Amino acid sequence: MGTVIGRRALLGTAVVGAAAAATVRIGTAATPIGMAGAPAEEVLTRRLGGLLTRRASAVRVGRAFLEIEPGEADPRILARALAGGHPGGAAALAGLPDADLAEIVAESCRRDFERGDTVRLDGWVLSRTELRLCALSAVPGS
Repeated sequence: MGTVIGRRALLGTAVVGAAAAATVRIGTAATPIGMAGAPAEEVLTRRLGGLLTRRASAVRVGRAFLEIEPGEADPRILARALAGGHPGGAAALAGLPDADLAEIVAESCRRDFERGDTVRLDGWVLSRTELRLCALSAVPGS
């Protein structure tokens, strides 16, 4: 059996979901320090990680997800998947203000539930988007 995620840890991830405004740091878009000229996927990875308010909890959830989806244990794969359906892909998302980026992620979570693109993890049903966001915190290089 995989890692057991307790209710407190799962709720503590504060990933973007139904209460996006309450769980996401909102600010302005900025290229993270030392990332000027970096590939868009790397910038997006860092920016997406910045949306999480409780990184330690997100890491635990992300690790549990990667145990069942080991093929996604690469920050570039996760960034591409998270940018997936957005016009302009990672490059377009990487330059958005934080509030817009958070809203796009929240909308992606809602669409996941509508389509049934969810994962059952230790009795919880979570959107693939929010799990990928947590997984970004759990993989080296993000």
